[in-house]
Amino acid sequence: MNVANTNAQLHPTPPLPAALNRVLEVINANDDNVLVQLSVLSDDRLINDTHLHLALLNQPDTLIRLLELEDLYVQFAAYKLAKAIFLNTNIYSFNNATSQLSSLQNNCQQIIRILVQKLVHVDQDCSGTGRAILELFHGLLKDHRNLVRNLDQQDHDGDQLSSSSSLAEEEEEKARAVVVISRHAAVAIVQELRRSEFWEATVLDRILSFREMQYAALVLFIDLQKARVSVVDVNGVSDEFRDSVMVCHKNFVRYMDKWMSSNRIGFLQLKKYLELICISMKPSLYISPGHHRQQSEVGSVDDREDDNRRPLEVLTALSPIIQDVLQAFRELDPELDEFSSGRTTFILPDNRNIPVHDYTPTETSATTRTRTKAFLSNPEAVRQLGRISLTATLSILDTLASTSSSDLSDGNSDSNYYNQIMELTSNHLIPFLEEWVGERTLPLLLTVYGEDDAGVSWLLKTMSRIYRRILDSLPPPSSHHHHHQQQQQQVDKIHNLLLESHVHPLEALFYFLETIGFDYQTLLDLLLTLDDPNESGGMLAAVMAILRSFTEDASDQARLLQRWRQEILDDQQLQPQQLQQSHDLHGEDSDTNSDYNEIQQQQQPRLEVLSNVYDCLNQLSIQILRLYKSNLFPYNPRPLLHVLELTKDILSTVLNDS
Repeated sequence: MNVANTNAQLHPTPPLPAALNRVLEVINANDDNVLVQLSVLSDDRLINDTHLHLALLNQPDTLIRLLELEDLYVQFAAYKLAKAIFLNTNIYSFNNATSQLSSLQNNCQQIIRILVQKLVHVDQDCSGTGRAILELFHGLLKDHRNLVRNLDQQDHDGDQLSSSSSLAEEEEEKARAVVVISRHAAVAIVQELRRSEFWEATVLDRILSFREMQYAALVLFIDLQKARVSVVDVNGVSDEFRDSVMVCHKNFVRYMDKWMSSNRIGFLQLKKYLELICISMKPSLYISPGHHRQQSEVGSVDDREDDNRRPLEVLTALSPIIQDVLQAFRELDPELDEFSSGRTTFILPDNRNIPVHDYTPTETSATTRTRTKAFLSNPEAVRQLGRISLTATLSILDTLASTSSSDLSDGNSDSNYYNQIMELTSNHLIPFLEEWVGERTLPLLLTVYGEDDAGVSWLLKTMSRIYRRILDSLPPPSSHHHHHQQQQQQVDKIHNLLLESHVHPLEALFYFLETIGFDYQTLLDLLLTLDDPNESGGMLAAVMAILRSFTEDASDQARLLQRWRQEILDDQQLQPQQLQQSHDLHGEDSDTNSDYNEIQQQQQPRLEVLSNVYDCLNQLSIQILRLYKSNLFPYNPRPLLHVLELTKDILSTVLNDS
C-alpha cells in the first residue's frame, strides 16, 4: 500500500485560505462580475480541496445556490466542482464518525432531490441548467458503474495473488471500494428518479421538448439501462440500488411508446435514442421490488414475461419506419453507393456539390416522413435501426426456441405470446422477407456494417445466432402439437427463403473474405485483434460460431451443398451457350480459347469463390499451426483448427466433384 496516499486521505492538505469565503463571494456577487466568478471557480485547487468539499456538503443550501448561477461558463465550472465534491472519496475516510457520515449522506440526498425537482419543473429558460444536471448525473452514474466493474474484476483476479502482503493490500483496497460504492451519489440519484414524478410527464413534455437537453437525457437513460443489464453481484451494490434501477426501467418502458410516437427527437440525437431502445430489450438481471433476492437471479416470472414481450413490441412499433427507410434506399440509392464511406452525401448533407435526397413516402404520417428523412441523412442511425431489428429478431427466436409443449396450454401467458409471434411471423415477417431479401442482401448488409471490423464481426455473429435459432426452432418430427405444426410450417418457409436468397451466415463469411481479397493474413490479424468477449466476441467468436454450426448440422449442410452443386452445374451448362453466342457475334475473328477462358471466369462465380475460400482457410490453418508450434499464438487454436479442417474437407468434396 502507498503510505503517502493513505496519509493524504486521512489528513487532507489544509484548506485554501478562505476558500469557502471566496465561493460565498461568488454566490453573492452581481451578475456583472462574471469574470470574477469564473476566475474563482476555475481554480483547479478547489477540485482537490477536501475541507471545502466538506464545508459545502454541510451547507447544502450554499451548494444549491452555487449551482443556480446562470452564466453558462460559470455554471460549467460550478457543476465541475459539484462533481468533484460528490466523487471525493477522501470524505469517507477523513471523517469516520458515524453520525457525521450519516449527516453528509443525508445532505447529499437532499441536494440530489432538489436537482431532480429542478428537472421536473424545467422550462425553456433554464434548459441549460437542466442539461448541466443531466450531465452531472451521467458522470456520477458512469463513475459508479466503473467502480463496480473494477471491483468485480478484482474479485476475479484475486486468486492470482500469491504473497500474503499482496493479498492483504488487495483486501484493504476492496474494503475501501465497497464503502465508496455503497455511499456513492449514484445511489441517491436512482432513488430520487424512482420516486419522483420525473417519468410520467417530465421526459416527454419537458426534457425531450428542448433540443438542448435531449442528448444528455438519452445518455442518462442509457446509463440506467446499463446498470440494469450489467452482471453485478459484488459487495456494496445494495438491493435498494438494484430495485431503484429496475423501477426506473419499468417507468422507461411504460412511457417509451409515447416517445417513439413523438417527432421531438432531434436529428443528431436519433442514433442515441435508437441505442437506448436496443439496450432496453436486453433481459434484466435484477429482480423487481418485492421479490426476495434469493428467489431468482434472473428476475421474477412477471419480469421475464415483460422481457420476452419487449422485443416483439419494439419490432412491431418500428416495422413501418424500417420498411419506409428500405423503400427510400431502394428508390434513391439501391446499391448504397452514396451510403458507403467513399461518399459524403449522408455525412455532409449540406455539401452543394452532392444532391441531397428528400424522400417522402406516400400515405404515411408526418412523424414517419420526418423520421425517414432523418434516417436517409444519418448512416449511424440506419446502422442502429438495423441493430434493433436483428437484436429483436434474435430475442424473439430465443424465446420461441426455448418454448416447450407444456408452456403452450391454451389461455396462459406463454401461449398468448406464442400466438402473437406466429401472427407477426405469418402476417408481417414472411411477407417482409419475400419482398426485401434477395441475392444482394448480404453485400448490402456488409456495406452498412462494414464501416469497421467490429461492425462486420457483430453482423456475422448475429446472423449466425439468428440462423442457429431458426434451426433450433424446428420442432421434432414426432411432435403432433398443433402449435408445433404451425411453427414447423412458418420456420420451414423462413429457412427456405433464406437459403434461396443466399442469406446464410457461411455465405456471409465467404462474401466478407471476398471483400478482403481472400487474404488469410488479414483474416488472421482480425482473429487476433478483435477477440473481445465482453462485447460481441470479436471476429474469432463469429468465425467459430459460423463454421461450427455449418459443420455440425448435417441437414442444413446438405441443403447448402446441394444448392452449390446445382449452381456450379448451371454455370457449366451456360458456358457452351455463351461461347456459341460469342462466336456468332464475332464470326471467324473470334479467338475460341480466349473467349472460353473469359466466359469460364465470368460464369463460374460459385466454383471460383469456393476454391478461393478453400485456399484462404488452408493458408490460415498452416499459418496458425506454424505460430502455435513456435509459441507465438496467444491462445489454444485447436478448436479453431478443428472446425477449419472440417470445413475444408466439406468444401473439397464439392470442388472434387466439379
